[in-house]
Amino acid sequence: MARRRAGVGGATLMTAQWWPWFDFRLVRRVPAAAFRPRPGVAAAAPDISRPALRQWTRHHRLLPTALPKSLTAPQWADLFHLTGRTGGPL
Repeated sequence: MARRRAGVGGATLMTAQWWPWFDFRLVRRVPAAAFRPRPGVAAAAPDISRPALRQWTRHHRLLPTALPKSLTAPQWADLFHLTGRTGGPL
């Protein structure tokens, strides 16, 4: 999670949403084994229709296989608006 917020290896929509208010940096590594219970991997995503997402990727000239880390800040902002949310982190 810390690597994602710091933008290591690329950014996610949530990371881009936090950037205007926070400056993340990595200080040290804490292995998953240090936690009890050991954390699993979870993900969440806004509900965007497939046609709307296809139109969005065409508009931004992105391949359907594009990775989140390859999006620019303006693309993240436009994708955020596509979700219909009006403010705050997802």
